[in-house]
Amino acid sequence: MRRYFAVIAGFSILATLFAASGRADDPQLAPEGIGLLPPPQAPGTLLTSNVAHPFLPDPSGGFSRVVFQTDAAPDFRIVIRDYSFPAGAAPRTMTLPAGSLLHVLHGAGHVVVGTTTLALATAPRAVAAAGTAVQITSTGAHPLVLRVVSLEQK
Repeated sequence: MRRYFAVIAGFSILATLFAASGRADDPQLAPEGIGLLPPPQAPGTLLTSNVAHPFLPDPSGGFSRVVFQTDAAPDFRIVIRDYSFPAGAAPRTMTLPAGSLLHVLHGAGHVVVGTTTLALATAPRAVAAAGTAVQITSTGAHPLVLRVVSLEQK
């Protein structure tokens, strides 16, 4: 039993010595033993977005961003673009330059392709020919986000 206590006492003394020597050699620890806070970082550019594809103002009166674009085919290019229309804004009209597939990603409102009104609750997708006028009205509390996949001629 004494031998057991001697071994435990020896380990305790060694652990205390190693801990004390580590604190004495480490000038980064505060007297409380908690440690210093890292130095404050200088702010970069304020009000920037870390999004890879940020929305930018669009001629339609909303915002848009190119999500994907490829020029791999020799005759056409595929462009995937998201449009965002502010909530409660006046109806916006845009004319699509190429044949497109429209898909509502988020939001509530009305989308009129040519003369056909989309029922967003049951059919959030539509096809539009080149030169077709599309009227978008965002009626919800959040922006209406519309994804457009276009096949444009080169």
